[in-house]
Formats: sequence, structure tokens, C-alpha cells
Amino acid sequence: MKFSDAATLDARARLLGDRLTEQRLQLNISQSEAAGRAGVSRDAVQRAERGLGTVDTLLRLLTAYGIADRLELLLPEPQISPTQLLAGERAPRRRRARRRAATAGGESQPVWGDEA
Repeated sequence: MKFSDAATLDARARLLGDRLTEQRLQLNISQSEAAGRAGVSRDAVQRAERGLGTVDTLLRLLTAYGIADRLELLLPEPQISPTQLLAGERAPRRRRARRRAATAGGESQPVWGDEA
């Protein structure tokens, strides 16, 4: 099953746990041995394999299984667009809008001097 076929986040988490289990079994190691390699408890491995683990445990297990480099496929480094390369700069950072000061009547008025 693909992650995109899983209908809910819980189903995706269980699928991730199943994949961790499959990877461990392909390495022919027990949960206890996986825990020792990853520096976590056996209970942490069991939780991860049920889809209930933490990000820390996931990263430790991926490293112990020798597949942490595959995270690059999951979250590749953002690339600069060709247009930005030609311009020689990155895209401008988006900034959060500032709040406006409320007047006595409850209306919002711009705060002068905040143009920058």
C-alpha cells in the first residue's frame, strides 16, 4: 500500500510502522537488537512499529538500519528557481502583517511609522 492510499493520518502512521518492521526483518534483527543499535528501549521500537513512535525514535531507527540517507527523498533541500538564479538573489522573505492599533470606537487604524 502507498502512503497516499492511506485515508487518515493514523493509517499512514501504521503504514510507516509496518515499513519499519519490514526493514528490521530484512536485516534479520530482533526488536531488542534494533533497540540496542538505535540507543532506544525495546518498547520504543515496538511503539514505532505500531506507528506510535516519536520523530527521535524514527530517526534513530533509520540510522541504525542504515537508511537515514533516504530522508533526502522525503524532504529534498529547497532549490532556487532558474529565474532567481538569473537575478542572482533568492525569493524575498514573506513577513507577517503587523497588527493595527484599535481606536476608541473599536476600529482599526494603521500605526504610523511602521512602513518599513
